[in-house]
Amino acid sequence: IDALIGVSSISPIITDIDPGIFIEDNPVLQNVDGLSNITSVPEDHIISIKNNASITHLQGIANLNLSDLSSEGVLEISNNVNLTTCDVQSICELLDHQSPATIIIEGNAYGCETVSQVNSVCLGCPIEDVVLTSQAEVVAFTTTYPDCLRPRVRLTISGADITDLSPLDGYVL
Repeated sequence: IDALIGVSSISPIITDIDPGIFIEDNPVLQNVDGLSNITSVPEDHIISIKNNASITHLQGIANLNLSDLSSEGVLEISNNVNLTTCDVQSICELLDHQSPATIIIEGNAYGCETVSQVNSVCLGCPIEDVVLTSQAEVVAFTTTYPDCLRPRVRLTISGADITDLSPLDGYVL
């Protein structure tokens, strides 16, 4: 299988996916776009996307409401070596709502390597440590990351001409 074409056309008649969605061990599957019409899974279910070497994004599950996953629910996205884009609406909302579900994100490509990294991207934040060495860089940081109020990286500020940190007002460091 290299695409889930056709799944979206049957998904309106799917009312329960028990015990969940498992997309595993498909080396040529390029995307999960065929799941775009599925909008919910029961709160105690498992969504597992792992060992799919060709997947690069998860846009196909952007409409899936994951925020209701309970402490028995699981989202696992692992070992998809080319997966760089996990910051789709459903995953960002799950992370933002601090769901009690078990969330495993690991072994994917840069941008989707860890829960923390995905959360940073969802928040519009940098995913690598940042060093600001001039006043211009302090100002540029707030312009580059206007929606990032809680960077989850090391922010180093060290420069002879840095005189004003007020552009960083409102940031939680």
